[in-house]
Amino acid sequence: MVAAGESDSRLDDALKIVINKAGCIACHAVNDQRPEGGDRGNGPNLADVHERLQPAYMKRWIAKPSWILPYTKMQELLPYKPDDPPTYGGFELPVLNPQGQPVVGADGKPKLVELYHGTGSEQLQAIVDLLANFGSYLESKTSIQERAQQLERQLGGGSVNQQQSANRR
Repeated sequence: MVAAGESDSRLDDALKIVINKAGCIACHAVNDQRPEGGDRGNGPNLADVHERLQPAYMKRWIAKPSWILPYTKMQELLPYKPDDPPTYGGFELPVLNPQGQPVVGADGKPKLVELYHGTGSEQLQAIVDLLANFGSYLESKTSIQERAQQLERQLGGGSVNQQQSANRR
């Protein structure tokens, strides 16, 4: 469970990995977001895994799915190596030019962008924390009061009922 008062930025960054097209949503649905190409052969909806799986199991599964199920289609997304130094990098994406080709630096290596700044171990734990607390995370991002105020501003200060009443007169 995520500690009360913990900054959401870590979970926000983990969500960037989950919803990136090269990340989890390539094969998994997340709430109303569906993978491209249909449902056949895709993994479970990640918005629901907290109801079925324990965080320790999720961590092992995400870290190295073949440890649990050797013939799984799920790929290792994070370069997680628990025995490597704590500075071992995590999920990175190549920077692409307008033609979709990787941009190469002066050193001849592709330029990379991190969606989550941290080690593979830190990223793994953040993704597990996000998925284990997905329902409460989403609730914390949805404010009915903010949405009601937004609607009121869109309607020019009046409520829907007030505008409907005025239109009937």
